[in-house]
Amino acid sequence: MLPQYHLCLSATIGYSLAGLVYEWSHYIVHTKVKPRIIPPTSPSYQQFSILERRIIQPIMKGYAKMRDNHIRHHLIDDRYWYAFSVTEMDDLFGTNPNVKDVKREIRKSRDGFQ
Repeated sequence: MLPQYHLCLSATIGYSLAGLVYEWSHYIVHTKVKPRIIPPTSPSYQQFSILERRIIQPIMKGYAKMRDNHIRHHLIDDRYWYAFSVTEMDDLFGTNPNVKDVKREIRKSRDGFQ
């Protein structure tokens, strides 16, 4: 059986692109770049092109969600919020607790009330 080079090439390109998107997203999350999200009720929202409204804005909302989730992992408690690109995985594995509960737990343990 001969190798099917077109399948190998497709898999390699797909894997490389996925890795590039993941690393770029991780880099962006750790910089001061903040996604520009314009609410649909804003007057300036209507000035956007269809591309901006249908594709760019949903992507920016996804980046904002990733950023919030990942920054929580680093700044609040590194025992939670492991998921990066698919934040729903934290719900699945139980690592997405309420932020206020975690902060309260940290405060109690710092004050010696375990």
